[in-house]
Formats: sequence, structure tokens, C-alpha cells
Amino acid sequence: MPTFLDNLGAIHRAQAECDAILLGRQERYLADLRSDEQTRQLLESSDPWASSDPYARYGSVAGLGSAPNDLYYPAALGRHSARPGSRQHGMLPPYYYTEMQHWLLVDAARTIEAMCPTAVCILDVLTQFAIFSGFAYSAVRKKKPGEKAGPVEEAEPTEAPDPGEPQEPVEPLIDLEIEAEQQRLDEWMEREDWHGWETELFRRTRRDGEAFLILDPADDLPHLRSVEPEQVKEPQDARRANNELGIGGGESWRFGILTSADDTAVPLGYWVVTQHNTASNVGQFYEPEEVFHLKTESVDRVAKRGVSDFFCNINDFPGVKKLLRALRESATIQADIAFIRQHPPGMMPTALGTSVPGGITTRQGDQIGAERWDGPHALDVPKGLEYLAGPMGLAGKNGALIDVLQAALRNIGARWQMPEGLVSGDASNANLASALVAEAPFVHAMETRQWFYRCNYKRFLQRVLWPDGSDEYEISVEMPPVVPRQAKEETERNATLNERGVMSTQTWCRREDLDFDDEQRLIAEHPIEPPSIMLGLDQGGEADDDTASENSTATNGGSEEK
Repeated sequence: MPTFLDNLGAIHRAQAECDAILLGRQERYLADLRSDEQTRQLLESSDPWASSDPYARYGSVAGLGSAPNDLYYPAALGRHSARPGSRQHGMLPPYYYTEMQHWLLVDAARTIEAMCPTAVCILDVLTQFAIFSGFAYSAVRKKKPGEKAGPVEEAEPTEAPDPGEPQEPVEPLIDLEIEAEQQRLDEWMEREDWHGWETELFRRTRRDGEAFLILDPADDLPHLRSVEPEQVKEPQDARRANNELGIGGGESWRFGILTSADDTAVPLGYWVVTQHNTASNVGQFYEPEEVFHLKTESVDRVAKRGVSDFFCNINDFPGVKKLLRALRESATIQADIAFIRQHPPGMMPTALGTSVPGGITTRQGDQIGAERWDGPHALDVPKGLEYLAGPMGLAGKNGALIDVLQAALRNIGARWQMPEGLVSGDASNANLASALVAEAPFVHAMETRQWFYRCNYKRFLQRVLWPDGSDEYEISVEMPPVVPRQAKEETERNATLNERGVMSTQTWCRREDLDFDDEQRLIAEHPIEPPSIMLGLDQGGEADDDTASENSTATNGGSEEK
């Protein structure tokens, strides 16, 4: 049985081993500090509270990578994308070449939108400038080959009207068939909330890179239903699907879109799985006429799937967010230091705040030693211990960090040719008004995107109204202006075009956000007085004596009063 001295010796030996281990740790830490000093490298603090980043630690959120401060590292990068066969089956390296990689891109883009206010701001700005109050759609007759504008036969000449007699208003000719088609279109757009779909399709394509709409049969015109990009996937048993559909073996089902092996730009069908039973991978085949697949204009047409606008900035958004968070927290901590007191030798400084026994638990679950402050405190340091402020506390130096933040935001906004004031909220370095004028790069970029959506929406609505095609009718689409409206100049321009016979009154009303039929009805109920009456002239065009005398006096500048 061990004696008391044996136990005491064992305790001393264990304590000596612990001291040796601690000493070894401190020596290694000192060696690392000396190495950093020699190499002059500024590294992020090893303290878990400072180094842990929520973007790198949320393993349960899909699309987040394991690299520090990175959302996703594209696995397709580095794969040969300029070799024969690299883009077979609709693949698009270096962006993606498998369904899983495409899902990761969509995951990362949605995570950015959910966690980064800058991404939300960019989507809002793009939507506001491109969609604004919505596109205007009109059913018109197709122009036949060789047909000239205007009436085919000239009207017979009539006698000039007597200017002294009131003229009956000329009723415009109404095309009843066009009116019927326009009414069908208006009723369908109101029933399906088409303006809401305009906005949603735009945001989905910019964020996810693509959007899908299913045209479900209805009484007259189809009902619209959206499906997520992850629902369009390859059948689990492609051979069985081919047998059921009577398809040969020369087609490709990759990415859930059936195409021929030689031409992946023309879809032959879509395989859409349900959202409610993912384990069984239950899917349904849709004909191309039943699906509206809208991809962004930034991908090649041979690619079966789209790519998010956020792809090239996929790691810049969380970096900007982390920098802004670090600046905010650093400023908050330094604002708590009211002043610094340095004590003479032999006097111990007072405790810094209230000690927390055992440390605290961080947001990531790490246990660290810490002391809690609540409000401004005095920082006590003994004499001989030098206090150095961090970059945020150096006079005249903290502005450099703000400059880095602004540069990072400008780099993000360059993806959409966006002025700095729109993406960062700071218009001091660039005049926002000068960036939002005609011929400006951002305006050109937005008008290009508008035209892309205008063409796709037009083809889609024509498919909705006339599924079998129409030789008589088509859809005319008016886009909202990107440049801020100058009401007076725009109205004068529209009036000139109307007088020259270049633009119809109906189009003029649409550009002025007026309803032509409503305005004509109101004018009929409350006729507008001719200008001659407002100028004091009678129906015969002659002014009375008093009015003529007053006009003459005003014209001559009062010369008759001499």
C-alpha cells in the first residue's frame, strides 16, 4: 500500500509533467510569433471567437463550403471546358457538368440572397429598373408581306367642312376581332396575376439562373404553375421512361431535359419530380409546349441549365459581409473604452470588467475565456505594458478599411454595370444622376436585359393565346423606360410623333400611363371646350369688340393709352 510520501511524489511528478507540457505549448506559440514577425505576415487571430465565421461553420446549410469565409468552391473549375465532348448532354463546364454541381450553384445563390443584404439590394434594383410598373401587351394584326401601312383604298374626297359650324367627333374605327383577342388577353393576365409572374420570373432567373412554368389545362386559357429548378432532373430509370414514352436510345435525359444527342438546344420534353415524395423520385413527363423554360442570356443555348448572376461573385458577398461585421464589432468594442489608466510599478491593475467563470460559449459552440463589459469601461494596464490600438483605433488609418469595403462593393456592382451609389449607398464618388441618363452603360445593360425578357414574354403569351399558332394576330409589347422620366419632354416628343402620323393615340396613352377607352368615355361625358372658346372667340371665329380691343391693346404693349 503506497504511503503518504509515495502519493506526494506522484503528485509532484504529475505536476512537473503538466508544467512541461504547458511550457512546450508556450515555446511553440513563441516560435510561431517569431516566425510571423520574421515573415511579416498579418494573420487572422487564432482566437475562436475572432476566427470563427458563420459562413464556414454552418455545415447544415446546403451550398456552404468548408474553406474559411467561402460559400462554395466550384468543383467544376479546373476541368477541361474546351475539349471535344466537354459540353455533351448539355453540360457547361467550368460552371457545372453534373446535376449535383448545378444544385450546389443554386444552393449557394439562394444562401447569398438569404444572408447578404447587398444581394437583396442588387436584385431589388435590377427588378425595379427592368420591370418597374410592368410591360404593356396589346393584341395586333400581323402585317402581311408587301402590305403597306394605312388604308388599302383611298377615301373619296369630301367637301371641306364649314369652319363656322360645330363638327361632330369622328368615331375611331374599331376592329372587333382585335378587341375580342385583347379582352381575352387582359382577362387571362388579371386572372393569373401576370405582372406578379413578370417580377418573379425576373428575380428567379437572375438568382437561380433559370425559371420553369408549367401550363396546366384550364377552361379556355391555361393556368400557370411554377416548379423549382431542382425538380427538373433525370429520371431514375431512363430506360423505363423511354419504353413508356416510346423513345429510342439516341436521346439524352441529362439534367431532366430530353434532347437529341446532337442538338441539346432544342428540348423534346421535361421530366419533373414531385416536391412531396422525394424518396420515391416520382416524376412526370411534360411536352415542350407545356413548359416555359427561361434561362438567363449569359449562358449558351446548348447548355441545358442556366447559371446564377451571383456565380462570379459567389465568395465576394460573404467577404463583404464579414468585413462590415468586423468593422462594426471593432468600433463597438473600442467605443466601450472610455480612457486608459497606467499604474506605477508595484500596483496591480484593477480587474477588467466582471469575470465570467469558465468562459463563455460562442455562436459556434466554442468555449473561450472572456470577460464581459456592459457599457464604457476604463482600461487599466500596468506600467511597462504598452497599449497599442488596433487598426480601427488609429487616427486617420481606419478610413483605409472603409475604402477597401467600398472597392469590394464596386467590384460586385461591376457584374451588372451598376453605379456605385446603387450597390453601396454612397454616391459621393460617382454622380448617380449622370449614371442614369440615356447611353450610360448601366442604362444600356438594363435595356438589353429588358429586350431579352420582352422577346421571351412575347413568345410565351403568343403560345398561351394561340397554341397552334396564328397567321392573323401577334402580341405587341411596350417596355417601361429605364431612364427616369422627364414628363414634359416625353409628352412633347409623343405629341410630335402623333402629329406626324408615326405613333397612334392608343400608344401615346400607354406611354402616359393612361387607359385610352376610359379617357374617351370621360371626354364623351365631359366634352373638352375647343381652344377658340378659351381664347375668347365665338363659334364663327370672330372675337367680340371688348375682347378684340383687349387683345389688341395687350399686343401693342398698351400703345393706345397715350
